[in-house]
Amino acid sequence: MSSHTVAPELDSKSPSNRLLDLLAGWAAFVGSEEENQIRDAGLSAEELGELYQAAGAESLAWDQLSLEEQERAVRRFVEERLVSLLLRRTPSAQKHSRAA
Repeated sequence: MSSHTVAPELDSKSPSNRLLDLLAGWAAFVGSEEENQIRDAGLSAEELGELYQAAGAESLAWDQLSLEEQERAVRRFVEERLVSLLLRRTPSAQKHSRAA
């Protein structure tokens, strides 16, 4: 008896789909932490959900662009919207960084 497994064909996702995956996963993770009473004063799952919605709306236009233009648009969104969230400081974090 022979077992023959066919590997599923892999397609490459577009940059906008990868961004949406990233935001959905990040929002789910933060939401799970919030349910477990682990909160980040500088970021909420709701805010990430809103960012996901914004990226989703913009991705409709991005999908009409060439791959190079789409990469630039996604990079711009990440630099303008995501990086600021990652580097956001809350008042208590600023106090800790000055004390160190």
